[in-house]
Amino acid sequence: MKELNDPKILEADLRKYESWRTRWDNVRQQAAIPSFRFYTATAQSRQQWGEATVPDVEVLDLSRDPARPTGAHFGALVHATVAAVPLDSSDDQVRQIVSLYARVLGAGENEVFAAIVVVRTTLDHPLLQRALKADAHGFCRRETPMTLTLSDWMCDRRCTGSRFFRRKSLNRG
Repeated sequence: MKELNDPKILEADLRKYESWRTRWDNVRQQAAIPSFRFYTATAQSRQQWGEATVPDVEVLDLSRDPARPTGAHFGALVHATVAAVPLDSSDDQVRQIVSLYARVLGAGENEVFAAIVVVRTTLDHPLLQRALKADAHGFCRRETPMTLTLSDWMCDRRCTGSRFFRRKSLNRG
């Protein structure tokens, strides 16, 4: 206990503490600076791009019946079905899978009929027909996590119900 009264030991301990505290504060300040900015695809789609170079993206605008159901509940039914249905599904297969997910999600009859139309229209779209060809060659992906990195930010999206395929595969018959 005698050393507690020694001013030299107390000063040395105080210097060690202050040195540690300074290093700790510097580490915290550095850690607070993001090394990159991360956005979800949904959040980024709502932002202005400004002067940034944006990759070309084809936006598909599918017409829809204004009387068709909308909202998250209906969207969940459609997306779950599109994620599960084979690309070459018959109308009966689409109806069965929509009915299954409708029971799971508690969808109403009007949502079931509308979802059948939306899913069938989606499967008949030229983009999904190209995906069907890619699938025949093993190049089609489902539920694909994707990250797009551009300069100092990243955009992440789990592509649910969408299919992504390599263009190279489309040249094979």
